[in-house]
Amino acid sequence: MGKGFSAGEESWRAGLGTLRQVVRQELVTRQLAAHLTAGRPMRVLDVGCGQGTQVLALARAGHRVTGVDSSATLLGDLEAALAAETAEVRGQVRLVHGEAERLADLVPAQDFDAVLCHGVLMYFADPAPLLTGVAAAVAPGGFASLLVRNGDALAMRPGLLGHWPTAQRAFDDMSYGNRIGVTARADRLADLTRLLAERELSVDVWYGVRVFTDTAASDAPLPGEEELRALLDCEERAGSTDPYRGVAALVHVIARRVLPVIAGRAADMPDNDERSSRRRRLRQAGAWAGAVGVYAAAQALSAWAGQREAGRGTRPQYSQFERPAFAPPGAVFPLAWSVLNLTTASSAWLVWRAPDSATPAPSRAEALAWWGAAVAIRSGYVPLAFGRRRLWAATADAALLSAVMTRYAFVARRVDQTAAVLAVPEVAWTAFATALSAAIAAKNVP
Repeated sequence: MGKGFSAGEESWRAGLGTLRQVVRQELVTRQLAAHLTAGRPMRVLDVGCGQGTQVLALARAGHRVTGVDSSATLLGDLEAALAAETAEVRGQVRLVHGEAERLADLVPAQDFDAVLCHGVLMYFADPAPLLTGVAAAVAPGGFASLLVRNGDALAMRPGLLGHWPTAQRAFDDMSYGNRIGVTARADRLADLTRLLAERELSVDVWYGVRVFTDTAASDAPLPGEEELRALLDCEERAGSTDPYRGVAALVHVIARRVLPVIAGRAADMPDNDERSSRRRRLRQAGAWAGAVGVYAAAQALSAWAGQREAGRGTRPQYSQFERPAFAPPGAVFPLAWSVLNLTTASSAWLVWRAPDSATPAPSRAEALAWWGAAVAIRSGYVPLAFGRRRLWAATADAALLSAVMTRYAFVARRVDQTAAVLAVPEVAWTAFATALSAAIAAKNVP
């Protein structure tokens, strides 16, 4: 938070859980959700994270969150809340104790898909330096989420409460005394839009927050569950609908990083971002092809080793086995493994391409290690079953592969949910293959 906030910090903490605070946090959470990538972890920076309402919500959703705050007390509250979360959620969060105005010294530049700065700008007499720091942290294609006091409607609250001298002053003076006893500052939307544009951030959309509940008492408790749900739904709709959003107490702005425009076209960034992006896409395509190739090569090597030792192909041998009723025709296997080649290799590729700062590095490395182990174990089945006719050993290999793939899918889920889903077909197939192999061994091994 800004230095001006510290004088009202205890009042702020005392108000947590009251109607006004719950409405603010819940509406921002709902509005922000529309701009977060579903199923893909994002790198999020929360500047002035305070007690961590948004940090916790984002970490629970699988995003990698860095929280920065100058208050050791509020960070302590957040650490206590994190202690009650699962290890997986705790692993998604990194906390930094430091001043917001030193943001460039605390976090890497252009490293975050989303940068949140909620209820912080109002405590800075000059918002420009902090906006520069926020903008510098936004990665290409990322966005900033800013929550500010609505300077275009600053007279609404005192006017509705009948405080006429305060309302009259609020038409022209953007400073005001807030509910926690601190003199703060409001922003007009047009001024904020201009400041953001100067920092290559373009406003995508803006919302109003607390249209109907801003005049509620500071200690107003929450209503019943059904009434609260209806209240929040009304606030959410009003916050995205004209003319209501224009008179809200707070304005929530979503602004994306844009490239400078010269002569009607996007100019190259100093680091030649377009060319870097092309190289990155080529590198990712090569990595996917490499994963498919590794998987296919392991299969081919396994089949070659089995045939070389037995002197004939696997399909004729399979047809000679006494098989259970549920055994599929031999033609099914190359088809099934070809599909699994694509799904499992794509799964590993998604894990590999997940940004380092978007997921705990140990989870990513562990998932890739389990995938590599699965490739190696998979290569042993054909030589064991068809080369040496050691059917029970081959069954043990299949069971081990099934267990390793299950573990891989579990670890991959921490990194990328789609990667975990793509691993499920091989988990299911290897479980089936283990049962089939055991049944063939029971019928053919004396």
